Amino acid sequence: MFNPTRARTLVVLTPLLWAGGGCDAEPRRARDPFGLTPARPRPGPMSHPRLLPHDPPMSTPGTRVSLPPPSATASAAPPEPAPHEEDVDPECPPEMVLVHGDYCPDVRQDCLRWLDADTPPFPRTRCAEFARPSRCVSEHRRHMRFCIDKWEAAKEPGDVPLSDVSWTLAKAHCEAAGKRLCEEAEWVFACEGEHMFPYPTGFDRPTGGVCNFDRTDLVLKGKMKDNRHAGRDHAECVSPFGVVNQVGNVDEWAVRDGPTHQAPWRAALKGGWWLAGRNRCRPATTGHDENYHDTQTGFRCCRDGDEE
Repeated sequence: MFNPTRARTLVVLTPLLWAGGGCDAEPRRARDPFGLTPARPRPGPMSHPRLLPHDPPMSTPGTRVSLPPPSATASAAPPEPAPHEEDVDPECPPEMVLVHGDYCPDVRQDCLRWLDADTPPFPRTRCAEFARPSRCVSEHRRHMRFCIDKWEAAKEPGDVPLSDVSWTLAKAHCEAAGKRLCEEAEWVFACEGEHMFPYPTGFDRPTGGVCNFDRTDLVLKGKMKDNRHAGRDHAECVSPFGVVNQVGNVDEWAVRDGPTHQAPWRAALKGGWWLAGRNRCRPATTGHDENYHDTQTGFRCCRDGDEE
């Protein structure tokens, strides 16, 4: 069984590791543990599949990050979205944004230039530049339509995000607010958009403090240093749908994809935190159970959109 105390020590001593965590199931509705104003519940259908054709794959130079199966086909890339395009719709509460479009479950992304050497203990962790475009190697895409919090969960939108939160506590908060924890695929699609960006801002790793990561001052007096920033301080760390700070700042809890994951292993941490880690849309940390929490664990919520 995973030991949360040992995990805290491990995170401090190995700054390139992602941290994550969790707990067991909670009641369907619970009092908001953070005292935030709950959104009015509004039931709605879950996203439904829509099948789209795809083109044969093309060879792409660079280092392979995600390998397609031998029989997979790849889609032509969708048109380049307008940067920082935010979709505002009355079906979402004002603190949320609407995400809708066609999600590719399996994507190939080739790194052209790594920031980290190809040596232990963490070879090729951070990619400076990915090949354009990313390639969908799934036979079909999945149509999605849902709402997601624009900002990480905080006392007020855009404030310093809540942290030291387990998966179970995050789930309870979302349900008390008439929302739910995002599914992993939903979180990814909100981050990368239909163009399948490796980073929410595009194909190049954000630099110059655009996103709150690549920090090296991780330890203070033998403990993990809290390097959270107010979300509004990194408002340009934004996805094609207008979702802010999905990478860096705090690791965000989501529900792992697929029916095979049972309690207490339904938890995934997405986006990384302020350390020098992968900090991309697709990777996830899944080695922590639902009771784990630490200085860097936070969350945001989703809710269903209207059926089209």
